Amino acid sequence: MIGIKGTKAAAPETDPAARYVIKDAGRHSSVPVALGLFLAGLALYLKSFLSGEAHSQVGMAAAQGTASQADRGTAPAPTTPVPPGKPDPSKNEQPDAPPSDRAPGGSTAGAPADTVPVFPFRLVDTPDFGLRPPTVLAEWRPVPPLPLADRATNGNAASAGPADGPPPAASPDQGPDGGPIDGPTVVPDGGDRKTEDAPPPPGTDSPPPATDVEGEETGDGAGGGDAEEENAPLNRAPRVSGPVHLRDVTGCASLTIGLADLLRNAVDPDGDSLSVRGLSVSAGTLTATPDGWIFRGDPGAIGRVTITYEITDGTVSVQQVAYISVLARTSVTGSGGHDTLLGGLCADDIDGRDGDDLIDGRSGDDLIAGGRGDDHIVAGEGRDTLSGGDGDDMLFGGSGNDHLSGGAGKDRLFGGMGNDVLHGGAGDDTLDGGDGDDLLMDGEGADVVRGGNGDDRVMAAPDRADDSYDGGEGHDTLDYSASTGALRLDLANGTAQGVAIGEDRFTGFETVIGGQGDDHFIVGGNAAVLAGGGGRNLFVFEPAAQPVTHEILDFHVGDRIRVSKYDLFAAVGDGPDDRFKDVYGDGTDDGPAIRFRHEWVEAMERTVIEIDSDGDRNVDTIVALQGFHALTMTETT
Repeated sequence: MIGIKGTKAAAPETDPAARYVIKDAGRHSSVPVALGLFLAGLALYLKSFLSGEAHSQVGMAAAQGTASQADRGTAPAPTTPVPPGKPDPSKNEQPDAPPSDRAPGGSTAGAPADTVPVFPFRLVDTPDFGLRPPTVLAEWRPVPPLPLADRATNGNAASAGPADGPPPAASPDQGPDGGPIDGPTVVPDGGDRKTEDAPPPPGTDSPPPATDVEGEETGDGAGGGDAEEENAPLNRAPRVSGPVHLRDVTGCASLTIGLADLLRNAVDPDGDSLSVRGLSVSAGTLTATPDGWIFRGDPGAIGRVTITYEITDGTVSVQQVAYISVLARTSVTGSGGHDTLLGGLCADDIDGRDGDDLIDGRSGDDLIAGGRGDDHIVAGEGRDTLSGGDGDDMLFGGSGNDHLSGGAGKDRLFGGMGNDVLHGGAGDDTLDGGDGDDLLMDGEGADVVRGGNGDDRVMAAPDRADDSYDGGEGHDTLDYSASTGALRLDLANGTAQGVAIGEDRFTGFETVIGGQGDDHFIVGGNAAVLAGGGGRNLFVFEPAAQPVTHEILDFHVGDRIRVSKYDLFAAVGDGPDDRFKDVYGDGTDDGPAIRFRHEWVEAMERTVIEIDSDGDRNVDTIVALQGFHALTMTETT
């Protein structure tokens, strides 16, 4: 390795102290000055901020010292003002030492010109930090607790006035929050307001408690009644969460209502027992019972009924309503199998659906449908509507004006009592009107129809099937007006024939109505009322063994009346002259004696034809035509 060394020798150091001399001493730095100014400003700021506290602490310390010296029996030493710039002995301040002329390093010689001057620093007298006790600006006095009447309550809180009235005005001695305003405290006491005396000012002696005649204290002690009344809870009103919906009923049914039903949506926040009062009902009647109330609807009144009442805890009450839906019918539905369904005492809507059902509607105007299957339906009392549906059904109308429909199948319908309507429907049905003026319609199929007692009307269906009709007792009507073809209606033999109706047999009918075609009526010895209907009809009257009177309700132009070998018909253009002599004979030529006349009966004009069939000059057959008719007679071949 090759080392290189300098060849120039270093100059010997003449003064060892020169190495400590700061170079460029004449160039002053601004950093110490800025730092000193910042610290001085900070000290002044803190001193000004804490000067009040320092003086307060000094004053308090002096006061405490004075007090302690007074307690010890010694007087505080007199204080002498300290001139500015002089040290304060009370603060242990030392006089400032004179500046030293000694140079650094112990030399007394004057410092070189490039030596940094030493600035003297004085410590800032920063006061100690401490907690200042609060300054009491006013006397404190105990505040009584807020009365319960002024605490926050809900909108159902009771007031001194009525439950539904406006809230009471604020008392002059109460603030917005219900507390006292530098005065007596007002506390509710059973609706009356009483005043408590304000506590005495601090520093004064409280007066002794009042005593009664026996010397016992009557102040607000533990056994005082006033404190209990002040702390007694305020009664709150009952609350309801909504109207009460009671059970639905039908128009004629009654509904039992208990107290628990009316209190269903009510609760008392204080846990008090509730009761109801002031009940009123918008429709029907409401009767009180030992167990509650009984509601009965008005006949025919269907819809919603409102019960209005009050719920009370004995002090405060609230309004409440209950609703009852009055239905036209109660719904009863089968399961689709072989059901046994029972209706109520009022109107029911019963649907048996599928299966062989046994249904009893009981009372009320019921609507009953058997559905599919061989059903057995009893309507019971009331105006019922029964429908057997598909299957071989048996329907009983019972009492009342019932409507029975068998539907498809071999059905048996019994109207029972009342003016019933029976419709057999499709199939070979049996209809029995029973008592009352019934309307019976056999429908399609070979049916057997019996009117029963009463003035019944049988509507024969143009089903081309051979039916059997029996009017029964009363004045019954057999009506073929639904037929459009020509019919032969033989009342003497009880047969009806036609393409549209087949060959029917009938008996026991006093009135027979033809169809819309050219019908042929044959009338025997029994009195009959006839209506030809549409078409050109022929009425043939056979000789009667006993005098008999027949009536034609709608004799029109084109219709004819045949007696023996004579035809009588309405002439066109003839006057109302009596044609008696023209048509009356002596009966000796093997022909009947016939005459006609006009008369008024019960404000109704009619034309009367009198026939002497055997020539004994006694009329044995009378035919009365409604209205005025000028008749012409011709002899048939």
